[in-house]
Amino acid sequence: MKTLIFALFILVSQQSHAQYKRFNDWQIGVTDEGIPYASTINRTGDMLMKKCDLKDMTCTWIKGVVIPCTGNDSAPALFNSPSGADMHKLYCMGSFQNESRTYYRYGIGDPDAIDSLVKSTSGILGIAVPLESGQFNVTRFSLFGAKQALDALDELFRVMAKKTLNQTGSQRM
Repeated sequence: MKTLIFALFILVSQQSHAQYKRFNDWQIGVTDEGIPYASTINRTGDMLMKKCDLKDMTCTWIKGVVIPCTGNDSAPALFNSPSGADMHKLYCMGSFQNESRTYYRYGIGDPDAIDSLVKSTSGILGIAVPLESGQFNVTRFSLFGAKQALDALDELFRVMAKKTLNQTGSQRM
C-alpha cells in the first residue's frame, strides 16, 4: 500500500505545473497551461524566455518588458554577446500580468539563430531596440546556465511531445 501511495504521489508531482528546475541564472518549468519553458529574469525584472507549444510542436523566443506594444507592431533589434552581434526582428504578441506588473511580449524572429547564439556563448546578452524618441532601450540578460537550461528544455519538450502523441482515447475539442 505504501508503494502505491508513493507512486501516486510521484505521478501527481510530475503533473504539477508549479515545479521548476534552476540552472544558475536560468530555470525550466511548465506553465499552468502545460507549456514547457526556459527563462531568465534580469535585475530590472525583464524576461527572456523560450517556450514550446505542444499543439503545433514549435518553440518561440519571447522578450518580456514593460515597454508597451500594440497590434502588429514590430521593431528591429540588435543582439550583442561575446560571440558577436546580429540583427533580429521583434513582433508584438500582446501583454500579460505578473504580480502587479504588466509585461509586453515581443516574439523574436528566427528562433534557431537565437538558440545557436544563446547556447554558443556565455556572459551577457544585450538587446538594443530603437524607440520612437530616438533613444534605445537596452536590456541585458545573463547567459550563465542558459545552455544547460535549453538542453534540459529540449529534453522535456521531447518527453512531453511523445506523451502527447501517444495519448489515445476520445477528446472533446
